[in-house]
Amino acid sequence: MGLRKLLNVVAPLFFLYSVNAQDVKINEMVVDPKQDHNGDGKITDSDEYFELFNASETESYNLENWTLNLYDTTPEIVTLKKNIILPKGTVLIMNPLGSQNNSGQITLFDNYGNQIDSITYGSWAGATIPSGNSSGLFDESLSRDPDGSTNWKKTIATPGQTNSSPKDLEAKLLIENLSSTNNVRIYTKSPLNTNWVLQCSSDLTNWNSVYTNNSYTLLSFEGSKTNSACFYKLSEKKN
Repeated sequence: MGLRKLLNVVAPLFFLYSVNAQDVKINEMVVDPKQDHNGDGKITDSDEYFELFNASETESYNLENWTLNLYDTTPEIVTLKKNIILPKGTVLIMNPLGSQNNSGQITLFDNYGNQIDSITYGSWAGATIPSGNSSGLFDESLSRDPDGSTNWKKTIATPGQTNSSPKDLEAKLLIENLSSTNNVRIYTKSPLNTNWVLQCSSDLTNWNSVYTNNSYTLLSFEGSKTNSACFYKLSEKKN
């Protein structure tokens, strides 16, 4: 085989298995689920997940035989299957082995045994980021913000999507007519970062406040239908 043909064979393999893979980051984790992330109709430990992010603009990597070493009171090693992580792409590891603690350390190794990334969280020795314990949707996830950065925060879960704080999400109103009670329900699917006010107007000029949500919660308003038309808008409450 000529040198050029040999390089044509070897180069793609090196491209996918390069030891220079520091662009791959442990990007997000949920260890205290508040949502049914795996779609089985229940909220259990099986809804835990880790997300990897490739910060490279050009390089892709094959994650086959890479490992996630999970250090807590019940340590586990997760061996990854063949999976190409594209530039600026993510790979989701759903329901990793064991039940993840609120405090611990997670270390990512490539298929050569090189350490690629490591994070220590909660009350674990040497921890640099918060605990994974959550009390609601607004702090369910430990995430790098923005993706791949060194800044970690507790925020909403965004598996396989761009990490976002509630303020970054579209505050989109959904309106549902409840024929059984002759009421209307107005709500958002995403938590809102601060106090927001729902206002109503029949002429789009004079607006009346009808509801204010609590910070970092889903907006949910239910009221009686009226004979006159009412247009709704959502505004952030000013201090």
